[in-house]
Amino acid sequence: GKESVVVAADADEEDTPEAAAAKAATLEKVRALRARLEETIKRNEEADELERIPREDLLIDEKFRDELIAEGDERVAAAKEVLARETLYTDYLGAKIKKECWDTMATHGSAVVGFKDTELVVYNYPLMVEDKRAKLAKGVAFLRRMEVAEQEYLADQGEIPTEDLFDLRVDLPASAGGGDGKKKKKKTEEEEDEEAAAAAAAAAAKAKS
Repeated sequence: GKESVVVAADADEEDTPEAAAAKAATLEKVRALRARLEETIKRNEEADELERIPREDLLIDEKFRDELIAEGDERVAAAKEVLARETLYTDYLGAKIKKECWDTMATHGSAVVGFKDTELVVYNYPLMVEDKRAKLAKGVAFLRRMEVAEQEYLADQGEIPTEDLFDLRVDLPASAGGGDGKKKKKKTEEEEDEEAAAAAAAAAAKAKS
């Protein structure tokens, strides 16, 4: 009792004089009540067996006990509610991480540890599940880059390609005004060559006559 009073007094050196005096008075009351309780318990234990009061009847105030139990139940229920929310949030994060980082792997990461030399560790190569749509998109993008490079090269050489090697466009029907402008230009040049050849042949035949 004296040690607890001294420790409490030392711990609260920063309190105001009024607060320190109030605490000291409260501690003195608690010490006096403890002394009375210990004396009552001792007298009850030394009393005759017929006069002795059961310990639970001597120490327990049923009303106060019920209040303490009710208060404890409320605190337990509040703590359970907080823990349930935290657990739900943690489970949600865990499920999301597992879905994005574990379920997407075709080969999960693992390690083999040596029996004699535990510091010797060999790891495998984790592999993700192949995404077919991403692979297709990557292939289409590669073909498009090849098509653009081909057109740039032929344009630098002064040539106009008759058709694209990797034509990924969907042309409209001719009746709808679709088609490739370069192809139309090439077709016009061929017609001009044919007309020039026909004119030259006609001139040669006329000269012979």
